[in-house]
Amino acid sequence: MKITYISDEIATLQIMTEEEPYLLTNSARHLKEAIDGFNQNPTLRAVLLEGGKRNFCAGANYQLLVDSTSRRAFLESVYAIPGIIMSLKVPSIAVMQGHALGGGLAVGLWCDLPYLSMESLYGANFITLGFTPGMGATQIVLDAFGEFLGRELLYTGRLIKGREIQKSKVSLSHAIFPKEALRACALQRASEIAQMPALVLNAYKQNLVKRRLSLLELVLQQEREMHDRMFANQGAQVHIHNALAPP
Repeated sequence: MKITYISDEIATLQIMTEEEPYLLTNSARHLKEAIDGFNQNPTLRAVLLEGGKRNFCAGANYQLLVDSTSRRAFLESVYAIPGIIMSLKVPSIAVMQGHALGGGLAVGLWCDLPYLSMESLYGANFITLGFTPGMGATQIVLDAFGEFLGRELLYTGRLIKGREIQKSKVSLSHAIFPKEALRACALQRASEIAQMPALVLNAYKQNLVKRRLSLLELVLQQEREMHDRMFANQGAQVHIHNALAPP
């Protein structure tokens, strides 16, 4: 992960690269280390989370899910990511220029302000890969896309372009911009946030986080139970292997 300071008040954290767009078992640890560092900075007012231009985050590395010996440690690590993101004491802004799939979509949506591009693809495609949603996706997808479109995306696993989200007039529709303009728009929002009184900003951020964390705890418990039942089922495991096997 790469940290860059735009100014004393605004930093960027590149969580993924074009070469490595997938979540790994150590992703949560690296994210926590970065955020712990940000939380020690008294002048910081906003952090932009970025990925690659092609992929913001492509979700889980399939080999970690297929391999039963690595699966448990991987799942436990990614369960922690939403809470780690919300532990940031200043507002987080997801600059989702590239595609965001599965857990990668959840990473962006758990930020305070997610911004998406018109041209890229977004989806909660867990079901097409043979397993149930995780990382709080069963809640945050509904929050962002609305009840109907959110359920449709979870049930079908289909991918949707930003321009379709914009036309759908859902909660997230206002946050869709052309890909090349997206980062500038996010930086503008960060600059506006940086002008706000720090005491008020931090108090409001913590108030919102408490609400979201209380719901997240229940959602993650339910998602863990689904995963346990699914991975204990031999037929489900065969389906996962078939869905995730390379062509």
